[in-house]
Amino acid sequence: MRKIFQPLFISGIFLMLASLSLQAQDAKLSGTEKKADTYVDYQDFANAEKEYKAILEKKKIEPSEKDRVSIKLANVFYSTRRYEEAEKYFEKAAHNSGAFTQQQVAAFLTTLIRNGKNQRALEIANGFTKVHPFSSNKAILNLAEGAKYWENTPDT
Repeated sequence: MRKIFQPLFISGIFLMLASLSLQAQDAKLSGTEKKADTYVDYQDFANAEKEYKAILEKKKIEPSEKDRVSIKLANVFYSTRRYEEAEKYFEKAAHNSGAFTQQQVAAFLTTLIRNGKNQRALEIANGFTKVHPFSSNKAILNLAEGAKYWENTPDT
């Protein structure tokens, strides 16, 4: 009987610790950021933009939080097809490649290509593929190839 309950007990403890870890990560998000994330979930981008900007305007903000919120704000602009503004906020966090997800890298590259900055898109793609485990992501590789093509194609 003891042999049956011991693995269950150990797995229960593991699940409880994993749950606490996720709650701790979620607790790091400020109330304002959670509110903005909820606005994004409901595609209320105007209010999400206001909330994210309010976070970035704080005087005391940790660099990792600033990068995370800058990327989220860039995604708001990307979602509303305001690519110039999206590029500005993606660039603010570009130095911290660890802050980006695969989808965010793809959005960043797409933004740069749409803004005609193919060389910068290639630099970013090369930088991300060197340090990230998603260096074989087909979308990112295809965007990098597209940037190469457009960089070498004269305007018509």
